[in-house]
Amino acid sequence: MQRISIFGDVGLSVTVDGVKAQLEQLERSQPVTVEINSDGGSVSEAIAIYNLLRTWPAGVDVEIIGWALSAATIIAMAGRTIRAHETSLLMVHAPWVSTSGNSSDLRERADMLDQVAATMRSAYARTRQSAKVIDGWLDGTDHWMTADEALALGLIDEIITATERAAAQVDVRACRFPVPAPLQQRIFAMPSPTLPNEADIRAAALRADQ
Repeated sequence: MQRISIFGDVGLSVTVDGVKAQLEQLERSQPVTVEINSDGGSVSEAIAIYNLLRTWPAGVDVEIIGWALSAATIIAMAGRTIRAHETSLLMVHAPWVSTSGNSSDLRERADMLDQVAATMRSAYARTRQSAKVIDGWLDGTDHWMTADEALALGLIDEIITATERAAAQVDVRACRFPVPAPLQQRIFAMPSPTLPNEADIRAAALRADQ
């Protein structure tokens, strides 16, 4: 299974260049699981990452393994499926910006934020909620949701339970930092070590006794 991670602040430790670099190490003909644990950050960076993931040829599936807050929820919407651990939290709110200036400057900023909110609505449309409901998420209030609440609202499709996670089969080929495909081929092409059979072991023991 191919995996990439989106851990940290969007626009700082998580950038579209960094996500692109992770994807470039993977097979484009295979789907990708995207793990998310982020407090959010830059909406513009999140939209770029969302579009990058949404256009992955084989599709991406999202697992929220911690928090997906603010802009991180936009990235999550790129998933064909979105799953979250039962202890995960999501938070959706309107875009905001720190600014200063005169009344004309502030009106211009407000208009810009309205346009940003429109792009966010397009991503949240995946939930199949009405425009009225989605507008309610962007009303200026922080809307915090447990995994159960997010499931009811369509922000996720499934909850990952601790029992399911513990029973999951371990994939030794999957790692946090993907191994380039050529190196994987060399690793798994290595011959298995030849183990001694029972007769060889007995003969070696006999020689040792002698």
